[in-house]
Amino acid sequence: MGDAVPAGKAGWFLLIGQMTEDKFLAAVKGTGAKLVRSNLTEAQEKELKHAFGARKHEK
Repeated sequence: MGDAVPAGKAGWFLLIGQMTEDKFLAAVKGTGAKLVRSNLTEAQEKELKHAFGARKHEK
């Protein structure tokens, strides 16, 4: 993921359970956004949530 956001730039990281890709891409069209996908294991997802401080939505 580090290569996806160049130095000096900002990035959005979204953790989404389900999405309709074409609708998402239409919503961000023209923003220069780049969709990067990753399938995380349950353990990786939990670690990511912890790293970003998202405790209230843990299963």
